[in-house]
Amino acid sequence: MKPWQLLTVIIAVAGAISLGWFFESRPGLLTRAPLEVPDNIDYYLANFSYTALDEDGSPHFELQSPYLEHYIREDVSQIQQPLIVYQADPHRWRASAEQGALSHQQESLELTRQVDLQRIGDQQPLQLTTEVMILETRSDQIELPQALTITTDNMQLQADNGSLDMNKNYFQFNQVRTTYHNRNTHEPG
Repeated sequence: MKPWQLLTVIIAVAGAISLGWFFESRPGLLTRAPLEVPDNIDYYLANFSYTALDEDGSPHFELQSPYLEHYIREDVSQIQQPLIVYQADPHRWRASAEQGALSHQQESLELTRQVDLQRIGDQQPLQLTTEVMILETRSDQIELPQALTITTDNMQLQADNGSLDMNKNYFQFNQVRTTYHNRNTHEPG
């Protein structure tokens, strides 16, 4: 073998060894990490709608969401962008938020981040906004542990916290600030 051929073979072998060492030292390029499956989620739902019935078999509330994960140990469902249409005599309500947590044992739904509650289909529309709202589905009670704003056609109310009985249409607030606009709908004539 001629010296230049021997030198070419040595360079090729050294190059192959260097290339192999390079790829072996960077495991992310050749191997994939094993898929990690959470052991606490027993099911998930995508684009679902759930209707709960009252004792008479009438719709009590409907829950819709693009995604839900149920955590078996805590018996809690984490819900993305929940939308709830709630029938509480004599009113219908619609609530939405960025996140929700449904506690199955306590029958409560905690909505968080950009919570919006509206009384719909009523002659007295109302909109409530806050960051946290806890709805107890069995008793139709709402807890509002953080600052909130209520807006109606003729009033804006701000409070540090409060509660609401959806069936009795009863509100209770703490540290209230309100602005009332008297809109006379009757023209003098």
